[in-house]
This record gives sequence, C-alpha cells and structure tokens, in this order.
Amino acid sequence: MDVDTNSETSKVNLKDFMDKHFNKIHERFDNIEATLSVQQSKIVSLENKIETLEKDVCELKSENETLHKIVKKKNLIISGISENVSESDLDLYNKTTDLLKNQLKCDASEIDVCHRIGKPTVGKNRPVRVTFISMRDRENVWQKKLTTNHPVYINEDLPFNWKNRSITIEGQVISAKQCSEINKPSKSFQLNAQPENHNTNFLEIGNNQRPKRRKPNQPTK
Repeated sequence: MDVDTNSETSKVNLKDFMDKHFNKIHERFDNIEATLSVQQSKIVSLENKIETLEKDVCELKSENETLHKIVKKKNLIISGISENVSESDLDLYNKTTDLLKNQLKCDASEIDVCHRIGKPTVGKNRPVRVTFISMRDRENVWQKKLTTNHPVYINEDLPFNWKNRSITIEGQVISAKQCSEINKPSKSFQLNAQPENHNTNFLEIGNNQRPKRRKPNQPTK
C-alpha cells in the first residue's frame, strides 16, 4: 500500500516538474516571437526609410547634374597644350589665347579664365578648362573644334558620370554597327549561268554540260 502511494506521489511530482519546465519553455518562445515581431517591424520601417533616401539621392543626383551643366555650360576642355614645370597662370593664358588666334582664328578676348585640370605628371600635358565670357563666344570656338592641329583636341566640359554614359552609349553604337556588318548578307553571284538560246541543245558529259550548236539548214538545190 505504501509502495503504491509513493509511486503515485512520484508521478505527481514528475508531472508538476515537467509542467513547470514546459511553461517556462513556452514563455521563452512567446518572448522570442514578440522580439522577432518588434524586429520585423523595425526592419520594415528601415526599408521604407532606405527607399525614401534612395529616391532623394536620385533626385539630388539629377539636380546636381543639372547644376553642373549650368555652371559648366560656358566651359570647354582643350587637350594638347604644352605644359612647363614653371608655368604660371599668365603663361597658360597666353598659350591658350595664341591657340585661339592662330589655329581657330577666334578673338582672344573671348576667354574669361583658364586653368589646368588634375595633378601635374612628368611627361604629360594636363588638359585646360577654359571658361568663356558668354555662350556665344563658347559656341564660336566649339564650332571650329575640327580645325585644330594635332595633338590639340577640344571637348565639352561634361560631368564625370555623363562622360561614362556617353562612352557606354558610343560603345553600344559601335557594337551594334559591328554586329550589323557581320550579319549583313553577302552578295550572291550566279556563276556559269547559261544564256537562254532556243537554237542550242546540251550534251551531258559526266557532271558537266556543254552547249552544242545546231548546223544551219542546207539550202535546197
């Protein structure tokens, strides 16, 4: 009798022990789910903020490009003007004005300011950014850009990403032209074509055909 009672008591104690632990485990899971729900809502909020910031960045980039274009619309980049180690601003101005006078036949007074672009490099002439007094003066020089002598070249002063974009578009155009040339059908010529002649017949000799003329009709006596 005592053995049965002890057995029942141990079963009850074991059940209480397991229930307590299961309850603790369920509480922990509930806490984890609540934490995950909070984190998920924070993640969604951050994603929305990131999306808004990306839109703002795109708009700012577009505005920045427009501002760059407005600021640089009177500029041209001239490459190939010789550079000296001891070159002063006045020396550069004189070289640029001489170029406009001698090669482009333009008025040197059209230049407002000019300066080198980039860091000095031994054995390399840095390009010169030239700002003109008015758009009219700038266009006057730009229209004569092909009259310069090697190694002088004149280009527009575009933002950096615009330059990459123009290079990409130019590469795509060149690739498209190359593909069109490759896929262009070649001209076909009909070789060994025989003219139509009702007075000829053909004798087959092997795989070749040779025309045989009919003898003219003999006159009747």
